[in-house]
Amino acid sequence: MHTALVLFLVIATTLKSYSQDMGQHLWKQRVLLIKITTEDSAQLDTQLSEFKQEQKALASRKFVLYTLRDKNYIKIDYTQKTDRSSGKISSAFKNDFLDPKAPFEVILIGLDGGVKHKQNELLTKRELYNLVDRMPMRRSELKNKG
Repeated sequence: MHTALVLFLVIATTLKSYSQDMGQHLWKQRVLLIKITTEDSAQLDTQLSEFKQEQKALASRKFVLYTLRDKNYIKIDYTQKTDRSSGKISSAFKNDFLDPKAPFEVILIGLDGGVKHKQNELLTKRELYNLVDRMPMRRSELKNKG
């Protein structure tokens, strides 16, 4: 019995590190997905540099950022000081959110788990903040905050 429990815990831990569960973000965090399929990382580097000095603004808007490349992801949780992780992209995740034909995608997922914005070119921080700050949930957060 003890061996079965240990085996289950090992398998559960392994599965968690190799997939994404968008349900973990539901009603807690907004998710920004940045996907690239080409070898040229200039577009990805440019997109990431747009948000590099924006930790405080991204944290206040409850953002988690997933960078998706090939079969792997890197996750930065701006709501946590040190939460950075990586792993394999699950097929369910690909099927639910990503366009297999698009070489570059930026996808905004709201607190409710719905896709709020999708584009195939760079997204500026100003555009992102405007999108989020117009959302009813964000306006409610700001109203309740002060």
